[in-house]
Amino acid sequence: MLIRFNITNFLSFNTDIEFSMIAQQKKPLPAQMIENKSGIDILKAGIIYGANASGKSNLVKALGFMKEVVVNGLKETLTFNKHFRLEKGNNNKPSLFEIEFQYQNKIYNYGFAIILSKKIIVEEWLYELNKNSQTPIFERQRDDNGNIKLDIPLKFGKGKKNENNKLRLELIGENLSDNELFLTEVAEKNTKNIPQAQSLLDVYKWFDDVLMIIFPHSKFGGIDYIGDSNEMTQIFCKFLDIFNTGINGLESKLLDFEKTLSYLPNEIKDEILKTLQNNEGEHTIFEINGEPYITHKDENSNFKIKKLMTKHRIKESEDYELFEINREESDGTRRIFDFFPALLMLANQESIFVIDEIDRSLHPILTKNIVDLFLKNTAGIPSQLIVTTHESSLLDLNFIRKDEIWFMEKNEIGESNLYSLDEFKPRADRMQIRKDYLLGRFGAIPFIANIEDLGWLKTENE
Repeated sequence: MLIRFNITNFLSFNTDIEFSMIAQQKKPLPAQMIENKSGIDILKAGIIYGANASGKSNLVKALGFMKEVVVNGLKETLTFNKHFRLEKGNNNKPSLFEIEFQYQNKIYNYGFAIILSKKIIVEEWLYELNKNSQTPIFERQRDDNGNIKLDIPLKFGKGKKNENNKLRLELIGENLSDNELFLTEVAEKNTKNIPQAQSLLDVYKWFDDVLMIIFPHSKFGGIDYIGDSNEMTQIFCKFLDIFNTGINGLESKLLDFEKTLSYLPNEIKDEILKTLQNNEGEHTIFEINGEPYITHKDENSNFKIKKLMTKHRIKESEDYELFEINREESDGTRRIFDFFPALLMLANQESIFVIDEIDRSLHPILTKNIVDLFLKNTAGIPSQLIVTTHESSLLDLNFIRKDEIWFMEKNEIGESNLYSLDEFKPRADRMQIRKDYLLGRFGAIPFIANIEDLGWLKTENE
């Protein structure tokens, strides 16, 4: 579970801002809280409002950036012009990313500071947090001469094996470069048999497997969960039916293998063939021009390929017409495809989905129903849904808690500020909350100057 996230000097965030999932009150909607190891109630949902260009998406990008640096490495991550650019000298100041979360019944605080313009890591740390104390797992700093100092105050015990384990971790630290995280290097090296490295591997796994980011133009992910006539496909079809998409099912159309793959670059074709050779009998899913395809090798070692399509019933008939998902289904339907794996994972395992512009291409009722499905189907499961939106129908205090609602607003010099509805102590009245927001009483709405100043409208004398 995500507990809190801090950012400094990144995109529209200049000074430190904090996004917190710590509950501020006990009584309202208790099912939307889970008590963590320290006895603190953690919220299951976070909804962020704000005008266009206020910085809502930048908060999602900051979480996505931190995940990318951890999982893919700083070398592979784009950092150019990602500091706060509206204050001189910020390109040479560190950008800070710090996150607190619970995983595998432990609470961690992990973070790093990077000079983004130079891809230099100046600081990195990992602590295990207890109710009244914190235990350092490692601390890494860079001095003025560019030397990296790494401290690993872990208990290794006596014996040759423990001595070797300690030496291996120290060697990884000694060989660190300025653009390599210690956490990532430990995860990428063969350290699974080192007990003292388990906390680092768990933290890496949390970033890689638990924290999920969906941007407005992310390709739909539901395809990875469905195939031919399996149970998951049936569940997915029911999901589509609930949202009244007009889709009556899914069908995979058999195609010529060689002809279909001929449209792909050789390196991608070779990668698919290699995957098929290694995954005997298993399905491999990939896309060509946004359309999903399923490939596998049959019992005679022949390669088969099918194109996944939606079924629509023909009027006054038992027959169906097949539609291509990317070209012939609406943006809203494809957006619903995004949320199928999210809701499925949230309801069945510990997951955190951060969705930017959850309401994009969706009717307001669908947006609210998706959030409602999450809240009703994840009771007792340490899953969280964090979204940005303009959809004011979610401002219902019978549905969402005050401390789950956040506002993002830019000041006159372009800095984004984040604050919670709970700071305003509003009445528990749905229409009043929504009305007050749209009237600007909480801020975080667009300010529109006088349209007549554009000079497009004729005056009475013209």
